[in-house]
Amino acid sequence: MGQSNSYTCKECKKHLIASLVDTRGINQKVLAIKCNDCSSVSDSIIEYSSNSNTIIKVEPSCYECSSINVVKWDGKCPHCNIKMTDNGLFSLWD
Repeated sequence: MGQSNSYTCKECKKHLIASLVDTRGINQKVLAIKCNDCSSVSDSIIEYSSNSNTIIKVEPSCYECSSINVVKWDGKCPHCNIKMTDNGLFSLWD
């Protein structure tokens, strides 16, 4: 079961939901990424299972702008570049 946490920046009060670590649900694996084009942070699918149970790897991309110019999110605010506070579990998903 996948897990997403809630994060808040102490400086600018930005709030976001992400996994921070690679997490896997029943049919997909996601990675929290930061987009170098639009500065958003989101989970990106990096693997999924096909109907024949074959694992298919996917290049991570930005949920907001669809860019592939992304990096693994380091837990820092995309605006202030300071470590965000992990507020704990936001949701469990499959």
